[in-house]
Amino acid sequence: MPLALRAAGVLAVLLFVTAVGFALAGDGHARDSGAFTYSGRVVHVVDGDTVDVALKNASRVRVRVIGIDTPEVGTCYAAAATRRMIQLTSSKNVVLRGDSTQATHDRYSRLLAYVDVAAKDAGATLVREGYAHVYIYGGRPFLRAAAYQRAELSARDARRGLWAACAAPGTTTTTTTTTTPPPSGGACDPSYPDFCIPPPPPDLDCKDIPRKGFRVLPPDPHRFDGDHDGIGCES
Repeated sequence: MPLALRAAGVLAVLLFVTAVGFALAGDGHARDSGAFTYSGRVVHVVDGDTVDVALKNASRVRVRVIGIDTPEVGTCYAAAATRRMIQLTSSKNVVLRGDSTQATHDRYSRLLAYVDVAAKDAGATLVREGYAHVYIYGGRPFLRAAAYQRAELSARDARRGLWAACAAPGTTTTTTTTTTPPPSGGACDPSYPDFCIPPPPPDLDCKDIPRKGFRVLPPDPHRFDGDHDGIGCES
């Protein structure tokens, strides 16, 4: 084969591979990085932070909303958070956006995404209105974290939603919850923002804490969050 024809053939192959690469990148399905964009319709609201979405390609995915946590079923304000998510998203067209700083799926195989409805961020709305609090998994802040944290601070200061109705996010509606009193000197460890837990020493265990299922931020000096999901003493 003449050298010129051989070179032309190699060039054609390279151009084809490059074109395929650009097509895949433009498809918005960069699953490994968490950076993706899908369009679909919410067909079921599981709870305040989880929805089922029918994508335009007819597949159905369960979505865990990035950056928020709403009360678990049976706890204070859980039903209200679910109702508000239904109002915001049920039967509506949504855009699911991944986050390059986060995984694509959680350990339950749920797609991790922001849920945008008519250019409105449903997760941020729940935080701002007091139906959810900010949730940072594994100490890796998500891209919208600063805006979410400002929204939570505003909700706390205005005592909206669960910040007025509940002693703390996740407390039960039928149980009176006690609060750990601050130690002498008023020191509270910042890893535990929901109520005052003193820093070590002594090193406390879950049996020493009257609340279960509270938020934990790094570095968690008491090691309450054994599975590193951002929630301490879950059981």
